[in-house]
Amino acid sequence: MIKLLPNILSLFRIASVPFILLFLYAGETYYFYAFVLFLMAAISDWLDGLIARHWDGLTDFGSWIDPVADKCLVLGVLIALSVLTDSNFLMGCNVLLIMRNVVMSMIRERCRRSQMASAVKVSSLGKTKTIFEFIYISFSLFYLAYSYYAVEEVLMLLGLLAVGFSYLSLCLYIKNLSDSLTIRYSKG
Repeated sequence: MIKLLPNILSLFRIASVPFILLFLYAGETYYFYAFVLFLMAAISDWLDGLIARHWDGLTDFGSWIDPVADKCLVLGVLIALSVLTDSNFLMGCNVLLIMRNVVMSMIRERCRRSQMASAVKVSSLGKTKTIFEFIYISFSLFYLAYSYYAVEEVLMLLGLLAVGFSYLSLCLYIKNLSDSLTIRYSKG
């Protein structure tokens, strides 16, 4: 049963997205619930990886569903935040993060179909990107719920860090892919 828990947590992340969006669009009274549910979903991402590695629960389904769950969670909430924010700067950060996630998903899928998935295997920089992305989104949801002025300045800094790490990791993945293609085609 414990080996199934990582997949159940990934499915929880996917299932949480409509509820987070519902809370966001239900109005200011419910923003806090969106914040709490997002935090639970973000923690489940860390927890599912920990459990899968520790109890030998790595599966083909898990390696497929985990990034799908992450994309559903991140893209769903970033799109909603882009609509709800009144800051052009934060909307710009959201749009840049959305674009990066879409491009990376396209690259991963193309590599998977070309038997080159190892070229875009998750890196420590990619994990750092995810942490900053989750922190940025969490602070964005907190800011929506409480609108503290001091939080807005921190939020702008977190937005810059999330975008910076996102595009830095994208460049690393593209470099690794380029290196793999060079090796693959030089062999003939």
